[in-house]
Amino acid sequence: MVSLMVLGILAICIAVTAHGVQRVHQVLAARQMCIAAAQAQIESIGAMGVAIEPNRLATLWPAVETQIQVIPDQGQWQGLMLVRATASVRLGQRLVQVTLARYVAGPRGTRQMASRYRSGFSLVEILAVMISLPIFFILISKLWVAVCQDMPASTRLVARHRTVLDAVQQIHQDVSAAGAIPLAYGPYASNDANLLVQMTDKIVLYQRCGDVLTRQVIQVGLDRPEDAGEWYVPDASIRWNLWEEADCVYAVELRTHVIHRERQRHIRLQNAHVFFLAGLGQEGCR
Repeated sequence: MVSLMVLGILAICIAVTAHGVQRVHQVLAARQMCIAAAQAQIESIGAMGVAIEPNRLATLWPAVETQIQVIPDQGQWQGLMLVRATASVRLGQRLVQVTLARYVAGPRGTRQMASRYRSGFSLVEILAVMISLPIFFILISKLWVAVCQDMPASTRLVARHRTVLDAVQQIHQDVSAAGAIPLAYGPYASNDANLLVQMTDKIVLYQRCGDVLTRQVIQVGLDRPEDAGEWYVPDASIRWNLWEEADCVYAVELRTHVIHRERQRHIRLQNAHVFFLAGLGQEGCR
């Protein structure tokens, strides 16, 4: 009977492990989507004075619902307003919700079990163990697959996701500090493969070539770019799109995805980000 208890425990462990890993990946992806949506709403209000249009918001994050609360300035925060954005998405019976808040400068501002075995066994128990050995080996093989394949795959997924987030964060810093997004500079042009970000005394050039995303800096007056960063993102993608108004770029939209290879299945974890030029001002494109 001890063997049957062991088999039952192993079966439960395998089922819980497989289901738990899948749920964790889904919750993490949903949480990242909520964070990106809430952050984009706050930056839109801080840079443009208004939230992102609902139609465009539904295109970027289809399943995410957002709520915006703007609290006017008061007391020691005179001249600033508190923007609180709540983004939520439902995964089955679970609601994933993220709330971000930030003070902005108004419309014009720039997460052992132990078993005891007896020393002796009866003949019935030995026969039960011999009969249950095939089932035991089948369960062990599935557990071995989970340990040798699923766990390393999950580790690689977390590493790729971390690399993509690092690249997105660097682009966010450059865009927030940029004075403009030029459509062209010298032999380079902002397109699907290149992204130009203009600073006060330099031009930052992002180039995507295969699985590699590079960041280069071009000093004003010089034509040769200098390497300033590189991200290797296999099974992942970072694509950008420029938001323009009257031939003036006022925001950069990023669409990212990371592919999770789960045995014979390929799961695409998608997200989107929108970064506004903080130094452009509300009337910079009007």
